[in-house]
Amino acid sequence: MGKGIIQRGFTIFKIIITISFMPFVLSGCNDKSVYRELQREEIEPILMRLTGHELPDSVTDLRAILLAQGGFEHLYIAFGTNQEDYERLLDVFGGQDAQMEEFPQGKNRPYEWDMSGFLTGCMIQEDLGVNLFDEELIRQIRKDDLVNITTGHYPKDAVKGYYLAGACSKSVFYCVLIFKEQKYVYLYIAHNPPGKQMPR
Repeated sequence: MGKGIIQRGFTIFKIIITISFMPFVLSGCNDKSVYRELQREEIEPILMRLTGHELPDSVTDLRAILLAQGGFEHLYIAFGTNQEDYERLLDVFGGQDAQMEEFPQGKNRPYEWDMSGFLTGCMIQEDLGVNLFDEELIRQIRKDDLVNITTGHYPKDAVKGYYLAGACSKSVFYCVLIFKEQKYVYLYIAHNPPGKQMPR
């Protein structure tokens, strides 16, 4: 799968999210049955079905939310792990066609990364009363980058980690955030069937 195909896939993915999915979520998702917190035993089978990948061997505090309606599935996962296993995740999700960035790094621009999936997950978790993603930690990545732009250096306590984005197929896209010091992993998996529009 060439980089051009990946980029086109991301463009289509962003259009679907922006035009169809976000208004659906922001309207309050009147039918709350479309999204729910998953039980521990449900998470890995769904992840495997969507991506073909398993969870790492060392997983703690595993939590997930699934939004599913009309063939669309958006999976939000958070867990703790160790350095060895998060490095394996870099190999699993960081193939040659994937975008992989380390932060903080002066050459990168985190404010240009697509964080919409994680931030949508933050909105859904608040509505469900589920503790999944740390929104402040996610936003801190961009705040640290803006400090670097204005001052020429990153804060001493800048958040450290990796951002990955790619596609498992023509209809399954993913974004991964790995926080090195906290040993947290956030996954956002979106299954958007070609030719379908998000239900309203």
